[in-house]
Amino acid sequence: MFNKLAFRNVKRSLSDYFVYLITMVLISSLMFAFNSMIFSKDILGIFSMAGVLGAMVGLATIFIIIVIAWLINYIIRFMMQKEARSLEYTRCLV
Repeated sequence: MFNKLAFRNVKRSLSDYFVYLITMVLISSLMFAFNSMIFSKDILGIFSMAGVLGAMVGLATIFIIIVIAWLINYIIRFMMQKEARSLEYTRCLV
């Protein structure tokens, strides 16, 4: 009985959190791609002004970190509100 209830809750939660999980994976891979360009000798060899490329990649990294911080804050608030609503619903049933 408990396993069935836990599995049902996981299925319901997966639909809510799947979007955020995919978004975090995409942002992390984007940040890795930008930062790997800084250290790639092939990319730096193509551009004559490697310093400008480094500065632009640094600005992109800062922007990505700001987006990640906002997204984590949003996810935490969303989860807390959802848990608070389910807790209120459970109290009404008792």
